Amino acid sequence: MTAADQIDRIASGIKRTYDLSVADEAMIRRRVQLSITRILASCNRDDLPEELEIVAAQMAEDMLRDDNVIETPQQVASVTRGDTSISYRDGSSAAKATRDYLQDYEDMLWRYRKPGIPRKEES
Repeated sequence: MTAADQIDRIASGIKRTYDLSVADEAMIRRRVQLSITRILASCNRDDLPEELEIVAAQMAEDMLRDDNVIETPQQVASVTRGDTSISYRDGSSAAKATRDYLQDYEDMLWRYRKPGIPRKEES
């Protein structure tokens, strides 16, 4: 299976799961491509094993959530009983925070890492 086939399969899965529009397709493909590139660089690989496609999809979904393409339910920050008050967390603050997507998936990627080629020592 080629890399383009993998990108298509992952992107179409995300699009179906979240019922996203055709207009979002380019953004989805870009995030999938970016997640695969990060995984390959982290694992020192030239190919993406089929088992890591789900990790690439999860990483792309996280990126799409941060870009507000995929909606996330609001999280309750506090509830007051007297005169009933409910306040929600600000979702934009989470998106503004700097995030390292690979750090969230290091445990899953560890098994697929290939050792790097040692650098030549300069003489």
